[in-house]
Amino acid sequence: MTARRDLLLALPAIAVALGVLSPRMAGAEMFGPEFRVCQEQARDPQVLACLAQRTKAWEARLATELRALPTRLDPDQRAPQAKAQQAWERFRDANCAVYAARDGSIRTIQAAECRRAMTEARAEDIARLMRDE
Repeated sequence: MTARRDLLLALPAIAVALGVLSPRMAGAEMFGPEFRVCQEQARDPQVLACLAQRTKAWEARLATELRALPTRLDPDQRAPQAKAQQAWERFRDANCAVYAARDGSIRTIQAAECRRAMTEARAEDIARLMRDE
């Protein structure tokens, strides 16, 4: 019974996480304009370095948004939001691992772009949450 209760209590957090899983849902786009800038690099290592740099910038923005978010949430929303963020991070990692598990040399670029696009989408989603009343 406790496991079922825990699951029911976690559902709101899971729903929040699932609502932002698709990079296209939040305005980010895999293989969109940001990727195309990196794609212009001559070799795969430079493309990967470019994607890593852009991902790092989006991770920094996401961290900034997440630090500010608790001030906008009701106290009862903070724990579910933290659980949602943890669920989102696990999903992002698992989702992008699907790309990495493919055959072919392009898989590392696809996995890196997945992480960049999903991080961008999450940062934009949290920013929108900060603006909403």
